[in-house]
Amino acid sequence: MNAKCACKAGSRAAFATGLLAMIAPKCPLCLAGYLAFLGFGSTAARSIAPLLLPMGIAFLVASVAMFGIYRAKLARARQP
Repeated sequence: MNAKCACKAGSRAAFATGLLAMIAPKCPLCLAGYLAFLGFGSTAARSIAPLLLPMGIAFLVASVAMFGIYRAKLARARQP
């Protein structure tokens, strides 16, 4: 795999993690709205709400890691 292809793959992965973080519910009310839209009740929101903070942190770490990998590959590809 050449450097150009590797950079595109890293860029796609960073975009995907950013997109997942963007559409993930970030507060209990957002989660309740998503679950209501999908047809679930408020008890499901109450049981899932404590998982929001760890999920948000995981998305943040994954997105920053993918961006770092992308930047490292891009810098390595630019070196002669």
